[in-house]
Amino acid sequence: MTNEKTLKIGEVFPINEKLAGIVPMATPAEQEALTANIMENGLIEPVVLWLNEIVDGRCRQLACKVAGVAVRAINLGDELTEEEVVRWVKGANTRRNLTMAQKIMVAS
Repeated sequence: MTNEKTLKIGEVFPINEKLAGIVPMATPAEQEALTANIMENGLIEPVVLWLNEIVDGRCRQLACKVAGVAVRAINLGDELTEEEVVRWVKGANTRRNLTMAQKIMVAS
């Protein structure tokens, strides 16, 4: 992953709904907790881009917008195929703090 980018506060990256949609959105309570955490600690883990669109981090971007924090992103690399990005998204998100149901949805 290369080329970290930072947007101005309030700006957002476009979202690749097909690839980012592999992972379900946070519940309202989870999103609220994420937003509170980003307000307190800033964005710790940058969102992930492929072809300049978010493939991982929609909820983090939304939390940044609400919290008034600049969104930072890293690029997976434009040379990757969509299939490789799908594998990356699934792999990255089966290791995260998701519910078992969410992990099953990502893996399938």
